[in-house]
Amino acid sequence: MMKNYIITVIFLLLLTCCKNYNNDLDKNLNMAILNYQKEYPIPQLTNKNEAGQAIYLYKVYFWKEMRDTIVVLQRSSGGISKLDKGYGIYQDENLQPTFIYDDNNLGSRFIKNKINDIEKNKRYYWLKGATPPENFPPVYKYKVINNELKLVKIDTVWQKWD
Repeated sequence: MMKNYIITVIFLLLLTCCKNYNNDLDKNLNMAILNYQKEYPIPQLTNKNEAGQAIYLYKVYFWKEMRDTIVVLQRSSGGISKLDKGYGIYQDENLQPTFIYDDNNLGSRFIKNKINDIEKNKRYYWLKGATPPENFPPVYKYKVINNELKLVKIDTVWQKWD
């Protein structure tokens, strides 16, 4: 009786402790994006004119600064261009639409599956002549150190957003 109880408790602990992370992204990158998205959610658009102009999504950039690999997270209201070269839109039940730019394959350790679903991307193409809202939440800059993302800077462009 006690043995069954202990096994049940251990099983329940394992189920509750193990989060379901996005299978396409490394746990570190996925958690950094989710934390950023929680801090700066996509706003609910109530103004019809603004809703027709804004295409909200999150963007992740990988690049080199000297010898360091840099990862930047930002929320954008301008969508993406069909000419943008990136891995496509990553999205699941937890992750909001996120487009990843990585021209030099610097994020290969963080990106398990490169997605390029052109049909899905089309929903996020910016509209010619559109004027997206000018509100920019802070941009988070990370440095890759020992295969971990370390936040090194929060760059606030505007003092007020949403």
